[in-house]
Amino acid sequence: MRILLVSPYFPPLNAVAARRTYSFARTWSDAGHRVTVLTTQKRDDQRTLPRNVDGICVQEIAFRVPAPLHQMRRWGRTTSVSAVPATMESSATAASPTTTAQGSSASIAPSLRGRLRGWGEARGVMSSVRMPDLTDFWVRPALEWARECIAHDGPWDVIVSSS
Repeated sequence: MRILLVSPYFPPLNAVAARRTYSFARTWSDAGHRVTVLTTQKRDDQRTLPRNVDGICVQEIAFRVPAPLHQMRRWGRTTSVSAVPATMESSATAASPTTTAQGSSASIAPSLRGRLRGWGEARGVMSSVRMPDLTDFWVRPALEWARECIAHDGPWDVIVSSS
């Protein structure tokens, strides 16, 4: 049986949802099913969990986040900007001359960054666990990929979505 598992959360992201979707995929694959996982492309700072994907086809889809939301996410992180793959960069912020190695803008006062960080966290714009979920911007590219697969290989027998 061909199974498509759709979830923005999948290892190497270390989260409960990622572990759940991995368990589904691993169990179904071990039972002899052809499992494809459709998930988001992970940033380097999200690659914290080792995974054994033997027998599982994992398709990571890159997506872009609008520049203001992407910048707020960068201000909220302590990880270096260089850890973000170019496909995850917003075109408006990817080449920003005011970006420092710590991912924060030198031209923004620390108190303003703190207020913006608090505003973003309260509204969920720097986290994928609250609305608006930044992975919402992944849906359109993921649908395009799935439609291309259906046109080429036919439909899956089962499609499961998990978050």
